[in-house]
Amino acid sequence: MTASAADIQFTKTAENTSAGGINNGVLISSTKNSFMVAITDAERIAGGSRIKKFCTFNNHATDAYTLPGVWVTPATGVTDEIGLGFDDGDDDDSTQGNMTAFGANAVVALISDAADTRTVTVYGLTAAGAAQSEAIVLTGAVEVLGLLTFSAVYAAKVSATGAQTVTLKQGSGGTTRGTIGPTFKCCWLWLSANSQGAAILTANLAAQTANCFWWQQTWAAGVAGQRPDTSTLNAVDS
Repeated sequence: MTASAADIQFTKTAENTSAGGINNGVLISSTKNSFMVAITDAERIAGGSRIKKFCTFNNHATDAYTLPGVWVTPATGVTDEIGLGFDDGDDDDSTQGNMTAFGANAVVALISDAADTRTVTVYGLTAAGAAQSEAIVLTGAVEVLGLLTFSAVYAAKVSATGAQTVTLKQGSGGTTRGTIGPTFKCCWLWLSANSQGAAILTANLAAQTANCFWWQQTWAAGVAGQRPDTSTLNAVDS
């Protein structure tokens, strides 16, 4: 029997503020939760934003969670976005949410700014909207193309940190869609995944492992009735 939504736990990351790092197993709640705390009246009046990282952990003892999707139901007056992160201690800097969306179906082009033979794994969707990933070996400052066509790219992760900058493009010689800078390991796309139909979809989640996500909230100044703490995380199998 495969794992179900009842087996999914939302957990914190290793840093106390849940601002990055690996899954630390500290439970937030099960399939829904108010992870973001309530804002004060002063914060509501001033407007603001905040970013946290969380994980979805498959607590089933043996079975995978099939093609999971994660989205956030936004609170009134709040803009909620999420991005695909990684259960990796080096994924600890929200500035790496620097990607822009593909404008059409395309293969991924990668190029480094120096000698570089690391592997970059790209995560996203097929032309048919199914989750897929592709591992591409860099060829230094010479552009290398992937073989798979993506309709969307959620994130890219390099196999190890380095001194180089890796650029991800939409097709050969195409528009730059993201960069992985020196000392960083990944980049990702912020998405308004505010319904099940717009959920971030990933491959099967093995038992006792976690997917990680970044979550950003923004609220305008002086808007009555804002309750960022009532935004709700959701998980579903596909």
